[in-house]
Amino acid sequence: MDPVPPTADNGTMDRITNSQGLVGYTAGGQDYVCTGSTIVGDNNLILTSGNCVYNHLHGEWAKNWAWLSDFNGPDTTAPWNKHVPRTLSSVTGWTQQGRVSSNIGFAILHDDDDVTSQYGAHGWATYQTSGYVHILGYASITPRFCFSNMSLSSDPEVVEVGGDCELFGKGSAAGKGSPIVKDYGSNGLGKIVSLYGHQSFDPGSAYGPKFDDSFLIAYDYADSV
Repeated sequence: MDPVPPTADNGTMDRITNSQGLVGYTAGGQDYVCTGSTIVGDNNLILTSGNCVYNHLHGEWAKNWAWLSDFNGPDTTAPWNKHVPRTLSSVTGWTQQGRVSSNIGFAILHDDDDVTSQYGAHGWATYQTSGYVHILGYASITPRFCFSNMSLSSDPEVVEVGGDCELFGKGSAAGKGSPIVKDYGSNGLGKIVSLYGHQSFDPGSAYGPKFDDSFLIAYDYADSV
């Protein structure tokens, strides 16, 4: 699926904060932050990692979930917009088994919340295990982007990205859910091929699910519910 550019006139578009937003939610009475991205579909979809919609530490679905667009970091003076979902979804490989290869989640926004026309939407591609990629998201609620080569990990259903990326590691919880993007263009859009979901033993690298049948199941459900 190819990316879709915005149709609304937003003036100068920021390459990170148009299609990426800061996710905030509550689980077990604690507040958490992640990153979520627009993605093409018939529904108004936000793609993030599974651990940003279903929290295994507390064994529950996220509450008070919101996607903040136009969020330029803690010192921004510009207003941002809050988008709330009508439902959250994932796959049983994540919610019941906590598998890294199934760490995929969606927020389905309300029908009148057309984020694609405002910010554009990333496309997606499946079964990608190598190549040059960008990782886009929030590190400690500040927008960042990194670039890296992606490779298949020792688990054939999991990919790994490296590089000295501020989105990975301790203190950068907001980076979870950041899209791993191929064919990243000057308009800030590309094809999402995985998501930052887990830190590796090397603090400068991270793991994400290879987009295969688990992604297709999660995407098809989210785009039809």
